[in-house]
Amino acid sequence: MRQLFVVIVSVSFCASPLPAQTVVSLSSGGTAYVKANGLVPSAVVFLHDRYGLDAWTRSLCDSLAREGFCVLAVDLYRGKVPEDVMEAHEIERALPDAQVRADIDAAFSYLAKNFLMIKKTAIVGLGMGGGYALETALRRRDISAVGITYAPIVESEELVQKITAPLFGSFAGSDIGIDSARVVKFRERLKTLGRTADVKIYPSLKHDFMRPSRENFSDTFNGAAASDAWRRLIQFLSTFLNS
Repeated sequence: MRQLFVVIVSVSFCASPLPAQTVVSLSSGGTAYVKANGLVPSAVVFLHDRYGLDAWTRSLCDSLAREGFCVLAVDLYRGKVPEDVMEAHEIERALPDAQVRADIDAAFSYLAKNFLMIKKTAIVGLGMGGGYALETALRRRDISAVGITYAPIVESEELVQKITAPLFGSFAGSDIGIDSARVVKFRERLKTLGRTADVKIYPSLKHDFMRPSRENFSDTFNGAAASDAWRRLIQFLSTFLNS
């Protein structure tokens, strides 16, 4: 049985009476995991990494809910949870971008329809989900903040200029797929444009450093960095969603 990595954090508040853990249907045909503790004015649309909407990912959503956010975690794989790295790669490669966008947009529609008290919404993603989170922030203007963790970035001047929401980022210095030098340029460009950004590179770490070893099928987990990245994310969301 896989171990759960549960980050213990403090408290705040989401809307509409729901059971403690609810899986809801989206208008796109997809589903999402909802975690809501009470009536709160801010929400987080959460996008999982290449390993799917597994128990560990749900534990992160539970932690966000305890911080006072209504959390809607979109199941981008629509029920599939990879058993190993190879299966995760196969499912990720076969994932239709149009379907993902439809599911994400349906998640925002679900929040607007069912959580009328929500005033601000952030989109947060890990790895693959972070790439989709950033892409969503480029095409929607109803996002109050965007958070990405070891996720693909944009580099063209045209796309960087489209980033208007406050941006949070945590990256691994030794990530094979995401060059840290490019992340530095990305961060500096955001600064030059006057954007609000909290972007940090963790030296020598590899991709998936947030996931415990048994959760990512590798030994890239770093507890200290994972805790720091999570603390920063909570602070970032609290600043831009609860103000």
